[in-house]
Amino acid sequence: MEDLYYITIQKEPTAAVLDALVNIPRPYRLSKDLSLAAEFPEDTYFPMLPNYGMELRDFVNNQSGALVISERVRTFLEIQEDLSNVEFLPVAVLDHKGRPVDEQFYVAHILEHQNCLDGEASGGEVWPFKPDVFASVERLVLKEGCLDPGVILFRLDRYPYPVLVRQSLAERIKAQGFTGIEFNELDGFRHIAIL
Repeated sequence: MEDLYYITIQKEPTAAVLDALVNIPRPYRLSKDLSLAAEFPEDTYFPMLPNYGMELRDFVNNQSGALVISERVRTFLEIQEDLSNVEFLPVAVLDHKGRPVDEQFYVAHILEHQNCLDGEASGGEVWPFKPDVFASVERLVLKEGCLDPGVILFRLDRYPYPVLVRQSLAERIKAQGFTGIEFNELDGFRHIAIL
């Protein structure tokens, strides 16, 4: 099986970090695999957090756990890679003074989550009020043979926090020189709770 990685956003002193997404009804749906494109508000935006830098990378850290990407990355993923399980939701970014930045950004909202997590082997802890979803895991262990062979960028059905990517796509992203993204081995993933 092709290697898989989970994505993290680089933390750099000059890089912007965005607060939670504003003007989105029921924000928890960003972690679901339901389409939001038809009802996504046009006035949705991310304000920059004041105690961080102002430089916007191609992949931007944010408090909503969303995969926030630049126009360059959207063009690459949507047109060159033709990802059918991702919709690109346009969002504004406001600088530290509350002014919109010139660049266009998007939430890469991943549809068709994969039911691949081995909850027992991952040391998963379920939500008491929602036992079909894991609140946290100690490690990421996937079940053999469960991943759709056509999917190269995805989230997990019962634990949608991490964004996972196949090695082939990770290498193509690296080759583009996009900023702000890191690819990590699955065995390095440790106990991150869903916010």
